[in-house]
Amino acid sequence: MSEGPLDVHALDHLFQGVVLELVDADQGRSRAELLESLRTEVIPARLAGSDAMMCLICVHADLPEIIKSPRLPGKYENGESRVVLMWFLESDPRKAWEREFSGHVTAVKETGMGRWCLWDRLCLLWRGLIGMLMRLGDLD
Repeated sequence: MSEGPLDVHALDHLFQGVVLELVDADQGRSRAELLESLRTEVIPARLAGSDAMMCLICVHADLPEIIKSPRLPGKYENGESRVVLMWFLESDPRKAWEREFSGHVTAVKETGMGRWCLWDRLCLLWRGLIGMLMRLGDLD
């Protein structure tokens, strides 16, 4: 396990970038099975020795009835099978892309639990909340 910030600090830490991946559970598999496979096999293996400090797992949750509104989007049709992975990197994701992420599709496919739908790298222009506040302070 990597040393570094806790998941609750992911958006405040000065990471160099984020890689976003969308993974759907394979037909006949549940999101819970996919999550277990990602959490116990795929993510720890991919984090070991990589530039990624952490990987946050996000899942779709429907809104409670009390706050639903016609102006808000309805339940996402793949919500029960989709998992979003956010890999927070200590290096520029454009430089680490091939080295760090080229094997992800194969790693998940080999588990038989899911398939990759989308992945992309994001470079943070104003990294972290502290960096943004410092930048705003410089605008005086």
